Amino acid sequence: MEFQTESKPLNLMLRPVSIFDAASYILEKSPWTITQLELQELLYLSQMFHLGLHRTPLMSARFEARKYGPVNKTLYDELIKYGTDALISSNIPGDYRAIVGETHKSVLDFVVDKLSDRVGAELFGLTHRDGGAWRNTFNPHYPNVHIPDRLIMEEFVQKIEHIRNNPEHYSEAALNK
Repeated sequence: MEFQTESKPLNLMLRPVSIFDAASYILEKSPWTITQLELQELLYLSQMFHLGLHRTPLMSARFEARKYGPVNKTLYDELIKYGTDALISSNIPGDYRAIVGETHKSVLDFVVDKLSDRVGAELFGLTHRDGGAWRNTFNPHYPNVHIPDRLIMEEFVQKIEHIRNNPEHYSEAALNK
């Protein structure tokens, strides 16, 4: 017998969502303009946070280690026509209303609230750190290698440990300098 919550079986609550739905959600909820590069970074960080917090992927999507950062090829191919222009949710063949799981919403809302106002270079710095999943996977001689979810989750755990061991760097005052 399957464990039931009031409305859904528990195992359905953490089922990965479409990257297009997640992208549409970020674009719909963010008050800031977002380019394709920034959207790719925000989605990758969303995947990292969900993997780290819930041990399951947020999206049924794979990210590749490309020259400028983690990229989902399917989303990239869909959005390349917009170049470096700001995107809107109607540019995405997804539906932000399809994001109904509370864990999915909480991670995406956190990313929108805390990171969607960052410009590309700031997001680039978050995903290109030494010892991180992208850095450990990227090889300029073998571009577009898949970044394993295991490495993405390990990076999240490393970041949390760093925060715990260096709380003075992460105080509200220090973050707002």
